[in-house]
Amino acid sequence: YSRRYAETIKHVEDVLGRHIARSAFGIGAAPETRRRAIGDGHSTLQTSQDIRECLAIGIVEVHSQAFDRDHVTSRARIVDDADRALRHEFDLLGSGPKTIVDATRPVVDGYRPIDWNVDPILGLQFPTGFPHKTWNPTMRPGLADIKWPWEIGRCQHWVTLGQAYRLTRDERYAMEIVRQHGDFVAVNPMGIGVQFVCTMDVAIRAYNWAIAFDLIRESSSFKGEAAARAYRSLFEVGQFIIAHLENTYEVTSNHFLSNVVGLWFLGEEHKAAKLPQKT
Repeated sequence: YSRRYAETIKHVEDVLGRHIARSAFGIGAAPETRRRAIGDGHSTLQTSQDIRECLAIGIVEVHSQAFDRDHVTSRARIVDDADRALRHEFDLLGSGPKTIVDATRPVVDGYRPIDWNVDPILGLQFPTGFPHKTWNPTMRPGLADIKWPWEIGRCQHWVTLGQAYRLTRDERYAMEIVRQHGDFVAVNPMGIGVQFVCTMDVAIRAYNWAIAFDLIRESSSFKGEAAARAYRSLFEVGQFIIAHLENTYEVTSNHFLSNVVGLWFLGEEHKAAKLPQKT
């Protein structure tokens, strides 16, 4: 698969190069804005390093007056969405606002644990503690839809929290990522439960984690053991994805592509954080 892997990586870089500002940050950045972000005179992002630098920069000089002037609406929307994430209020797949908390676990220092394994529409809890390979549809509680826990488990809201931190330097947003990470790994050990049934969702979670950690790397909340735990889990997630690539089906489509993109983001964040090559 080495040639196909290399071709896929090249395609992913091309796509990301064209869309990273819009897809990752949702601000509709114009080519001129991307030129300012990279500062090399190109109208698009050309290489892996360009893309990583754009990620590291975040939302293009977030403290500049130019951003506040040109993207007032986007800035307000990001902060509002992040505030909802602080309240653990989510709109999943068009569900409308749902506050998703696990009432069976205690509140610690004001943090209410999230229920990562619930269908919030029907209020039904998926089983926990089983090896992911033993999953079968008969384990589904009632008519619960597994896509609900998968959607919240992708942690796409972490990027919004990271953006809000970069925009405001408010430590609440960075601390929320740290707390949610600890919360997630506590109730979803590697390879255990519904959050590891589908490698595509694990990979989507991986690149959302990688982007979020990159955005809060300068935060005082993301130091010492918090950072070590985060990067250790990124490494473990990468190992899981490699061991469970979805490339054996007749049509691999978006699943295998997501696997590759997840590994790419993990590798880029590994380099950006200057982590050792072996752990």
